[in-house]
Amino acid sequence: MKTRESKRRIAIVTAVLLVAVAAGGVITWQNFGKGKGDQTASEDRSVETVSEEISDDAVADTSNGNDAVQPEETLEPDSEETSGSAEGQMDVTGEETAAAQAGQTGQTDAAQETSGEDTAAQTAAEPQITLDFSEDTVLQTPVSGQILIPYNMENTVYFPTLNVYKCNPSVVISSEVGTQVAAVANSQVKSISNDAQTGLTVTMDMGNGYEAVYGQLQDVSLEEGAMVQAGEIIGTIAEPTKYYTEEGSNLYFALSKDGQTLDPTLYLPPQAE
Repeated sequence: MKTRESKRRIAIVTAVLLVAVAAGGVITWQNFGKGKGDQTASEDRSVETVSEEISDDAVADTSNGNDAVQPEETLEPDSEETSGSAEGQMDVTGEETAAAQAGQTGQTDAAQETSGEDTAAQTAAEPQITLDFSEDTVLQTPVSGQILIPYNMENTVYFPTLNVYKCNPSVVISSEVGTQVAAVANSQVKSISNDAQTGLTVTMDMGNGYEAVYGQLQDVSLEEGAMVQAGEIIGTIAEPTKYYTEEGSNLYFALSKDGQTLDPTLYLPPQAE
């Protein structure tokens, strides 16, 4: 600031000196010039006017020296650039959100595909149960034990608890309470019922008109319509009903074809006899 003021003052002094020199030249011209009196007077007035204007300008510059320094312009943020920056941030945020959503969708799709593959693998791993029993099929042993009352539909057999002789459409196999009972063949649960004589009873469809009946059971977890593989546990031996108290705990097991009873011992392995 001081340097600028000094320069202005020097300029003013120089201008004043120049004006003085010019004025002296005019006076000399007036003294020695001929026939130019009016022109000289006019020039004097012009010189004086110019001098006064220079002086006034110099004074104005001096008094307003501080105003001569123009303040630096305040830089205002460019609204367009700010808007562009905000839009850029929004675009980046939108892209990140879209990417996150795409990742979640991809994860969901992958999880669904994995679930579908697991289900397919599980289905493929599960054994396919077919019901194709025939007269040549050998049954698996439902329980190991002695036959207490044999099958006989032609002659009567003795029932100790009832103290009577009558025909028997099943075999009564001795077995301890809690012994597991296995399915004798691939089957589908036809019915589960409670019977006064045979207790909790499960009837199985083995295919081709063959059915098996398991009585004196407990802990049956199957449902009607369930598919059961040969050897699969269907329940355990329960306490005998009042019709078999003398015989003790046992498995009631019957076999039929198209409603006609069959002798189970003809299909069971020899050790079940």
